[in-house]
Amino acid sequence: MNGRFAVDTNAVVDYLRERRPIPPALLTASEILLPLTVLGELFAGAFASERAAENLDAIARLAAMWSVLLPDSETARIYGRIRAGDRRQRTAWTEPARNDFWIAAVCLQHSVPLLSNDKSFDEIDGLQVMHW
Repeated sequence: MNGRFAVDTNAVVDYLRERRPIPPALLTASEILLPLTVLGELFAGAFASERAAENLDAIARLAAMWSVLLPDSETARIYGRIRAGDRRQRTAWTEPARNDFWIAAVCLQHSVPLLSNDKSFDEIDGLQVMHW
C-alpha cells in the first residue's frame, strides 16, 4: 500500500490524544488527506470538549499540514449510490453514521484508501480500508 490515504475521525483522534497508540501509517505517510466531513466531525468534537481552544488549535495545525479532500457533485453521485445500496442491503447503519457515506464517497471518487478502525466501512463495495 502506498503512503497516500485519507483518514477517518477515529484515526485523527488517536493521533491527537496522548496515551493513545498513534496509527502506524500516519508516521510513514507520504500524503495524508483529510476529508471535509472528517474535518467537520473534528470541529464538532472540539467545540463540545472541555479543552475547546486547545483542540481547535490542534485541528487547525492538521488542516494546514494535511490536504483537505473536498466533495463535489461527483462525490454526491457516489454518496447516493452508496446510500441506495445500503437501503437494499438493509444494513444496520445509524443516521449519525451517514457521515461515513460521505467519507467513503470522497475516498472512492479519488481512489484512495481510508485509514479507520470503524469496521462498518468494510461493508462498502470498492472502498479500501486500512485498519491498525
